[in-house]
Amino acid sequence: MATASQILGWLKTGFDKNKWSYEEIEGKNTLMSKGYPLDCKLKCFDLICNCIDDSFTSNAYLRLSADEDCRLKVAEYITRVNYGLRYGCFEMDFRDGEIRYRHTVDCADMTSLPERSFLQCVYLPANMFNRYGNGLVAVMHGVKSPEDAIKETEEN
Repeated sequence: MATASQILGWLKTGFDKNKWSYEEIEGKNTLMSKGYPLDCKLKCFDLICNCIDDSFTSNAYLRLSADEDCRLKVAEYITRVNYGLRYGCFEMDFRDGEIRYRHTVDCADMTSLPERSFLQCVYLPANMFNRYGNGLVAVMHGVKSPEDAIKETEEN
């Protein structure tokens, strides 16, 4: 069994090895890292990795939120995007419109964190935001319907 503190140590080693800055949230087995650049209209995201015994979850947060008047359309777009995704998912908090990409890594039988698993905690959300971000922005601004935005994204 991998403990939360062991997993936190593995993550810190990975961040240090890649020279990525982070802050450890004291007493929470959590790392926070800010300002990962994106190649889309979303510009960047922040990452929080929460460690518990046997797993960790990386939550990649956008710095913009969906306005109340577009949250249903954004929820539809996110649902269309999530359908069939193999790893992780987009989420939106209906209370404030916060949007994130969540990915969980099972570490139960690990004695160390494979580099591929570590890199996925950053690169997977980046790839997903880069792929679906412009469609998300178009839906948020009422430029495209959720259906048209996802269709256009998946055709490219």
